[in-house]
Amino acid sequence: VLSGHVHDPFDFTREAEGRSLRMIGTGTLSRRLRSTRPSYTALEVTQAGGLTAWHRVFEGEIAA
Repeated sequence: VLSGHVHDPFDFTREAEGRSLRMIGTGTLSRRLRSTRPSYTALEVTQAGGLTAWHRVFEGEIAA
């Protein structure tokens, strides 16, 4: 499950009906103050069907 607009990133797995369910939420690049710095999540899907998620903190300036 991929989710956006949550402002604070997360990546965790829960069990549901005997199966693993991975939930990934991304940060935001908003200029407003949050509990975490502006960020985004990069996803990589491998040919074998694997998924890697990298949380990236944005270090630059956000234009107005």
